[in-house]
Amino acid sequence: MIPRAAWGCLPLLIAAALVAGCGVPALRGTVVSGDRASVRWVARDDPRLDVDGLASARLEAYLDPDRLTPERIGDAETDGRGRFVLPLDAPGAGVLQMTVELRAVREPDHGLATGRLDLPRAGRRLLVTLPAGGGGDLTPDPNVLQKTLDDARPFLQD
Repeated sequence: MIPRAAWGCLPLLIAAALVAGCGVPALRGTVVSGDRASVRWVARDDPRLDVDGLASARLEAYLDPDRLTPERIGDAETDGRGRFVLPLDAPGAGVLQMTVELRAVREPDHGLATGRLDLPRAGRRLLVTLPAGGGGDLTPDPNVLQKTLDDARPFLQD
């Protein structure tokens, strides 16, 4: 039986447990150099995460990448060993299922890598591979509608 005095502390204990478990959700991983651009989930203990990666690579995450105006919900830069922690500023991130597009680049010597991720993925890390070479813009194409029309033009002509 629980003493009456303990019942008064119960709401405080519940609040403390909720606050402790409500950290900001984040994508964690490593950016490395490779032959082909890729963004993929790997196990937390994958040995490729322990290699020295690319320092100063920039990463951005976009919510709902299929919308005409995807919302940027986070950005980060890798540390000296290529590691990153990218906090996600979106309601429900880490709890609700959502699709996020991750874009990464390190200018001027490595190109762009993009990948669509289904969240959440507990116990997983990201391995981002950037190809050698230059260039790439982190921001999605702002005029998706015009690009779609241009792509369809050959099929619409007689």
